[in-house]
Amino acid sequence: MLALAAGCVGQSGDSAGTPGAGGSNPTPGAGGSNPTAGAGGSSGGAAGSTSTAGAGGSSVAGNAAGRGGSATTAGTGGAAGTGGAAGGASGAGGSTPSCSATTCPNGCCDQNGQCINPPTAAACGTAGASCAACAPSQTCTNGACTCDRASCSGCCTAAGACVPSTDQTCGSAGGACAACAAGQTCDATGKCVCTPASCANGCCQTNGACLAHAAQSMTACGTAGAACAACATGQTCDTAAGKCACNPTTCPNGCCDSQGKCVAQSAQSSTACGSGGNACGMCAAGQTCTGGACSCGTMSCAGCCMNGSCVTASASACGANGGQCVACGANQACSAQGACVCTPASCPNGCCDSTGQCRTSSAGTCGTNGAACAACATGQTCVSGACACNASSCAGGCCDSNKQCHAPPTATTCGTNGGACTACASGTTCSSGGACVCNATSCPNGCCNGTTCVATASQSNGQCGTAGAACAACSASQRCDNTAGRCVATTTDGGTGCTWSGGPGSNSGELTCYWFSQGTATGMGCPTYKTYCGYCGTQSGSGGGLCPSGITETVPNTATSPYFAAFPSGTFGAGKYCGMCVQVSWMGKSIIATIVDACATCPTSNHIDLSLSAAVALGLGQGNNTGDATSGVAWQAVACPASGNIVGLYNNGYAGQIYFQNVVFPVASAVAGGHTATQMFGYWDFGTPVGGQSVTLTDTLGHSITGTIPSSSGGSVGAQFPMVCQ
Repeated sequence: MLALAAGCVGQSGDSAGTPGAGGSNPTPGAGGSNPTAGAGGSSGGAAGSTSTAGAGGSSVAGNAAGRGGSATTAGTGGAAGTGGAAGGASGAGGSTPSCSATTCPNGCCDQNGQCINPPTAAACGTAGASCAACAPSQTCTNGACTCDRASCSGCCTAAGACVPSTDQTCGSAGGACAACAAGQTCDATGKCVCTPASCANGCCQTNGACLAHAAQSMTACGTAGAACAACATGQTCDTAAGKCACNPTTCPNGCCDSQGKCVAQSAQSSTACGSGGNACGMCAAGQTCTGGACSCGTMSCAGCCMNGSCVTASASACGANGGQCVACGANQACSAQGACVCTPASCPNGCCDSTGQCRTSSAGTCGTNGAACAACATGQTCVSGACACNASSCAGGCCDSNKQCHAPPTATTCGTNGGACTACASGTTCSSGGACVCNATSCPNGCCNGTTCVATASQSNGQCGTAGAACAACSASQRCDNTAGRCVATTTDGGTGCTWSGGPGSNSGELTCYWFSQGTATGMGCPTYKTYCGYCGTQSGSGGGLCPSGITETVPNTATSPYFAAFPSGTFGAGKYCGMCVQVSWMGKSIIATIVDACATCPTSNHIDLSLSAAVALGLGQGNNTGDATSGVAWQAVACPASGNIVGLYNNGYAGQIYFQNVVFPVASAVAGGHTATQMFGYWDFGTPVGGQSVTLTDTLGHSITGTIPSSSGGSVGAQFPMVCQ
């Protein structure tokens, strides 16, 4: 509210006083004095402050108080005093209030105290602060000078100043200024970039940063502001120079080329060769790089390599296409293909083997003049470079027209001591001594007159025999049976052959073959095999087929060996036909065999099981012939063509059990020392030892003879049955 000062009332007749001064804020103005009359009221109080009215001037009596001025309105003078001079003049109005935060909250106060609102770039401020002029390229925003991005071609600092773009204040188009990092510069576009000039001691990364040498690695390496790059395999980054480098540590299995790159051994060539990270070198002409070292080899050398150098091939240094030189052997030459070879020129006195070696001529390497060596056959030797057969090479045989040695000799190639081979005549064979001979094997159906086989059909009374025995002359009372090869009594057989009544035989017989190793007993007084009839047999050789021709069997004490046979057990009794001879005919052939064994597997009583030699002589089981003949077989018991006396053999060394062998006819009874023997298991059992005692033997035809039981096994009885049929 406005403060009013009480005006002094002027006395009548007083002159008017001077106007009271305006009251200061907040002091009211004092009234003017009147020396003569009562002083008029002082002028109105000075204008008050913005909130306080000036006080009215004081008055003398009779004067009205002046009205104080308001903050914006001048005070009114006091009224004239009564009875005095005129009243004082009106006081001056109060002064106008100053510019402040109160009076100018959204603007600034200029130098004249005026509030500038809104502020401008020329007068910028707020909250009644003093106005300030913004710098060029600034604008006033919210009472503050800021960088004008629209007008700033450089960049704006944090203080809001627009400055030209430099390395320390880099930016453009009024963007925020930024200081470029070490190794960067600010380009014309206001961007911090890495350049050769700014990054002389480093390389520029893809993000524009400069990577100093000291901070580099093998994955980012470079210098002079070049783009950072990864070092290759076998390299490392030299952080002192900013270069990818090759050294023994990084390139242990290669060499370092002039560019500082590691060249692996697999990628090396004759122009860049080395190892251990050493500097790559160039190989000499004719050399190649192998395993990191220059060496001579492969197609770089047309000749061969010696001590790492390529040389022209020769006999002393032979090879080709860079192969290692080798020295050829004695009497060898080096071929155009670089191989050591044997030639007629290099081997004039020998022969060339399959490996190209020159060999001295011998039985194993025979030849001359550089010809291919040949191995002479067994029984040959090398003579003057050619295989030959002679006494020194073929001592145990004979040499044929092709210079082949045949040892041991055979019937078709017979001879010895390297002589010329000859073919033995029919009915003869070649002995181990290399001579053609006649024997039981070569002349089974005849007798031998020296080295000539006389077939039974061609025999005469002066030359008669069979199974390869020596031909003998028949007695005056005998003749030679040309069907059996034996001497028979002329007066009793009527020329039909010697048979006896009741003797076994068959015109519908059966034949098979056997050999000892199929199951014949062994031991029991015999060194090897022992037959049912007590004959000690032997077997040798081998072979296959139904009736193997390669197996040879023998039995002693028979006139027909090696022709013998086994008789069916069912009709054999206790061995009553032991020693009997049978004449067997089949497919136009005929042989005489001695019964020495029992055949447990023979299916019928007319079945004969022949020895292999007998079977082969008849053709049984040979070629396409059956080994089990069941038709066309005829056999008949005949007198054995025995020579000499009957033999007595102890059973397993016991003199009380005797086998009688080499008989013309089988023994039918035996009495010795008053003891009549019983036949069992092929032998005659006297019940007591009878060695050395007189014995009477009777054959199956009734012939009786008297002799002596031998005092040791295998001795002669001293008598033989007559070869007379009844």
